[in-house]
Amino acid sequence: MNRNDKDQLDPVFLSTAFRLKAGELSMPVKSNKFGYFLIQSESRRGDNAKVRMILRIPPVTKTELDVAKIKLDSVRTEIVSGKISFKDAAYKYSEDDAVKSYGPFVLGQDGSTYVHIDQLPDKDMVQALATLKPGDYSQPLTFTNEQGKQGVRILYLKSKTEPHKMNLNDDYNKIASMALETKKQKTLDDWLTKKVPTFYVLVDQEAAAQCPNLQKYEATSSRGF
Repeated sequence: MNRNDKDQLDPVFLSTAFRLKAGELSMPVKSNKFGYFLIQSESRRGDNAKVRMILRIPPVTKTELDVAKIKLDSVRTEIVSGKISFKDAAYKYSEDDAVKSYGPFVLGQDGSTYVHIDQLPDKDMVQALATLKPGDYSQPLTFTNEQGKQGVRILYLKSKTEPHKMNLNDDYNKIASMALETKKQKTLDDWLTKKVPTFYVLVDQEAAAQCPNLQKYEATSSRGF
């Protein structure tokens, strides 16, 4: 673990871990994002530390969910009445960290906001969207995320396409995005194919065996692998 990993790690966890001496065990620490940590430092060298931890995530109570539903119900009223846009409301009220980075959108694997049903993050969202029409806002809904923690959210269905064979008339933006990504990947592959032979590359053999993207450069590298 590196001290500079603050974008990936909870700041409370990070600050506590780097205050510990080698072998020292922390008191239970409440993080901002996850739950309660118990942290033990194994070793420390400069800005790098090796730690072990136990995490306990407290369950969300019914009372907390009910309070969140009441709050989101008032937010939904503001959105529907036009007092605030859904996007601005998400930035103002959402506690989802992803909103700060990507906005209030569910993104597909290609980064597009057009998401196939099997790419939705949880089954609760699939069921809720089945009842909405384009332009509809859901009521505040309870859901369970991938970590098993419950929360409350409002969904907005901006648009929806019926199942069909992909074509330029209906899917131009998606096809253009896919074509651009393919072109970018080919440009990167061509650059790497040209540059790899000029560098010494040392790659763990077990990792190389499991990663086709590494294997395809092995033949072009005379001094690596």
